[in-house]
Amino acid sequence: MADLVELSISDSLDAIMKRSDDMALEVIGKDDAIDIVEVEVEQECLRLLAMRQPVREDLRFVFTIIKVITE
Repeated sequence: MADLVELSISDSLDAIMKRSDDMALEVIGKDDAIDIVEVEVEQECLRLLAMRQPVREDLRFVFTIIKVITE
C-alpha cells in the first residue's frame, strides 16, 4: 500500500509540475487500487483481533496498523 501511495504522490507532483490534466486524471483513477488495499489490510487486522486475540505488543502493533492505513 505504501508503494502505491508513494507512486501516486510522485505522479501527482509530476502532473502538477507539467500542468497535465491527463496525468492528474490517471492519478485519480489509480486511487481505487489504494482504497482496495486499505480495506484488505483493515479486514486482516480485524480478523487478527477476532481470531488471535493479540495482547500487549501485538495488540499495539495491530492498532498502529489500523491507524496508519487511514492516514
